[in-house]
Amino acid sequence: MGDSLLAVHGNTGNGVADAMERHLGEPVIDRSVIGARFIYPLPISGAAGMSIPKQYREGNWDWIVVNGGGNDILFGCGCGPCKRRIDRLISEDGRKGVIPGFIGRIRSTWA
Repeated sequence: MGDSLLAVHGNTGNGVADAMERHLGEPVIDRSVIGARFIYPLPISGAAGMSIPKQYREGNWDWIVVNGGGNDILFGCGCGPCKRRIDRLISEDGRKGVIPGFIGRIRSTWA
């Protein structure tokens, strides 16, 4: 799950998920979407993958790989990489924010 960092080259067979699949010899499901964000308020396009948390699907996952936050900072509040937006994503101590909250939720599934 994630944004452009994971999604780029996915349609050519040369994306991060493709490399993981080849290296691990295990099937990998790639739900990443170019331009996706953690903080994404629109429901329809959010459900279509533009919201990173909505990319998650319940399942018996051994591993879950997640990236993101770059688009939230780049396109977030319009003032560039502002501290308020970064703190909303993840606090300085790494314990609070949208990203730790999401990771905590999916970790509770034992993946």
